[in-house]
Amino acid sequence: IRAVAEKQMLTRLSHDGDSLLDTLNFDASGHLTFDSSHAGSVYGEAYSGHYFVIHVDDRVFYSRSLQGQTLPLAAVASQTSLQYHFADGPHQQPLLVLSRGFEKYGHHISISTAEDLTDIGHDITGIRLAYLGLSFLVLMIAIILQSRDVKRALRPLKEARDELAAIANGQQQQINVQVPSEIQPLVKEVNYLL
Repeated sequence: IRAVAEKQMLTRLSHDGDSLLDTLNFDASGHLTFDSSHAGSVYGEAYSGHYFVIHVDDRVFYSRSLQGQTLPLAAVASQTSLQYHFADGPHQQPLLVLSRGFEKYGHHISISTAEDLTDIGHDITGIRLAYLGLSFLVLMIAIILQSRDVKRALRPLKEARDELAAIANGQQQQINVQVPSEIQPLVKEVNYLL
């Protein structure tokens, strides 16, 4: 479950990284710069669980969602993609990080996008608890059905026992109840001995 959830998160992080790459433009002095106003609104909300770090040559841009904090996410080489878990995000949030390197307009660019894994952990715990509850329910139903089947299968033996008690009390001469074929020879022997 976690692998599927993280795969979807990585796809979203990849798309966010592509969008962030598209926001890089040249300023009036000819330097490649980042315009944070074009980043998604989730990157502007304080500690939203969505963060980015952009390295453009020797300059670093952080998402506003970090609220002035920094993430020690190193730049990666061009044409490189790394995905990893980072345990010490803002407010101790565990993060899933996707770092990718690009070459654009002759500049080395590294974009790291990260998302908080806390909610995924809670969702997975909820799914596990629901699965545990469902498994317990199925087990209880199976036990109830099995006990009913065993009682039904043993009913002829109980009736034979009751008839043996009646024979012992002198109320009956032999066992007359229908029994399963597996114990029919035993009943015939008992009746013969009587």
